[in-house]
Amino acid sequence: MTTDVRTRVLIVDPHSSRAAQRELLEVVLANRCTVVGDCGSAAEALAMVELEQPQVVLTGLMPKGMPGVALIRTLAQRYPALGLIVWTFHDSPEYVRDAMRAGARGYILKSAPIDDVGLAIAAVRAGGRFLSQGVVNPDEASPGGHHG
Repeated sequence: MTTDVRTRVLIVDPHSSRAAQRELLEVVLANRCTVVGDCGSAAEALAMVELEQPQVVLTGLMPKGMPGVALIRTLAQRYPALGLIVWTFHDSPEYVRDAMRAGARGYILKSAPIDDVGLAIAAVRAGGRFLSQGVVNPDEASPGGHHG
């Protein structure tokens, strides 16, 4: 019996594109991750993290029922080993700063290449951080596209 070494990922996004995001990840990153679930609300996310025990959560900033930063903070406090990555269209430095301070370890723009998602998952699983190209690092105030 082989052990599945793929990273277990949960997608949290209230938008109708969530199904397409899941399908894209399942196809493009099939050998690196497995999507254990997807949901649109903070309450569902909290329940699914408990039930499915993902290693990484890809979340938007506007889940139903709770601001995304509050969800990130709650998950980071309850599950310190959980890799939290924001996957959004919002590139405002304030959003990035607030998400990273709340406990996110990655910030990916939905306009970035899908490979960024795989790179972010790998970086976060290795204990590092990842910012998409064009995202301003809140600690360095310089463009992202790096990890470490």
